[in-house]
Amino acid sequence: MKKNIYKIKNMKLQNIPFTVSVLLCTVIIAMLLNIYFKAYTNPYLMNEIVDLSEGWHYSTGEMEERKLDTLLTGPFLQGGETLSLSRILDKEIKDATILLRTNHQSVRIYLDGLPLYLDKEMTPRENPGMALHFLTLPKDYLNKTLQIELTSPYTLYAGRTSPILMGSIPSLEAYVISRSMRSVILMAMSLLIGFGILILTAVQSAKGSPQAQHLSIGIFAVIWALYYVCTELVVFQFFSPLWVSTLSLGLYYTFQVPLVLYFYFSFRHYKRFLLPPVILHSG
Repeated sequence: MKKNIYKIKNMKLQNIPFTVSVLLCTVIIAMLLNIYFKAYTNPYLMNEIVDLSEGWHYSTGEMEERKLDTLLTGPFLQGGETLSLSRILDKEIKDATILLRTNHQSVRIYLDGLPLYLDKEMTPRENPGMALHFLTLPKDYLNKTLQIELTSPYTLYAGRTSPILMGSIPSLEAYVISRSMRSVILMAMSLLIGFGILILTAVQSAKGSPQAQHLSIGIFAVIWALYYVCTELVVFQFFSPLWVSTLSLGLYYTFQVPLVLYFYFSFRHYKRFLLPPVILHSG
């Protein structure tokens, strides 16, 4: 008995260095991941960015100019009305560029009355799409008035405003990547899960036991992954404004169908109750 106790104590003493090494490696890895993801959240290039979300005035049609507290809460307008925003640029940045996101809105931008950017003319019911604009300012922009005119055919988006940033091109690119990175990682994970389920479903079907609910949830994971990242800023740089809008709306309505089909095939005894929702969502 004494020999066995001695052996056990000896083994425990021998395992102490290994246990300490494992804990030390875990702490080091956790610290590295913390530094890594902090850099994703706040890249060093973003130090040159200025948020222009406050200090704006707005007017619509014949309405007198009013103060807008923040761009996060735009005024309520009807479809087709033009929202005119104005602000004096009082922050000095080298190689200053404006970053502007538009949601189903056409945009016209002026600096002291001189045009910086003009969208093409739209018909009254035409969808302008969703776009991301990088507009380089002239070197003498300081203390001049920036005016932005937004027009949307849809009431839901007519008065909607998004944050406007000013900085150098590298800093704004870093901002776009930083704000999109989390969604891109989750998209990759969801795509991996979706394709994994589809492959396993195909193998299962080849063995003679097909499962329609597994096929449905695999398709749902793939569609959801593409939809989840679709409205992120980085996607605006890959597709034209109309394509971004089409993909966002199309995938939003599409991912519901395989999800409802998953429940339809899973609850065999309640199929007749779930058939109306399947038809409704598919329609």
